[in-house]
Amino acid sequence: MRVPPLRERLEDIPLLIDHFLGIFAARYSRERRSVSRAALKRLCAFAWPGNVRQLENVLLNAWVLSDQPELDVDDFELPAGRPPRAPAPPEAPASDVETSFDAHRAGERDRILAALSRCNWNRVKAAELVGLPRRTFYRRLKEYGIQ
Repeated sequence: MRVPPLRERLEDIPLLIDHFLGIFAARYSRERRSVSRAALKRLCAFAWPGNVRQLENVLLNAWVLSDQPELDVDDFELPAGRPPRAPAPPEAPASDVETSFDAHRAGERDRILAALSRCNWNRVKAAELVGLPRRTFYRRLKEYGIQ
């Protein structure tokens, strides 16, 4: 019997999310959490090459690292890749894209360092000051090599 991959069973994703969130709450003796509509749409649009196990790992990672009762889009770290049926963005000249992206990254890194200095390196306060969710802020610290 062939079981189709998760990307072909998108209607199963909300049920699997509910199932896994119940397991996590019982396993860790904590309150059951929910997933926002925007996050659910993003999870349903993802291609899921790793199938159900990958969905479980993404959910668990977000569940453990979030302190909110509802998991939102920024709580989920999905591997790089394009969701199925997504239209390709229009091509821009490579040099313009690289320049603007590099400038954005440099500016963001400077803003994070300035916020950390103002908050005496308190990461939670610095994340609020910059306006990034804590999880995203920690990911940016890792990307920029900021200790």
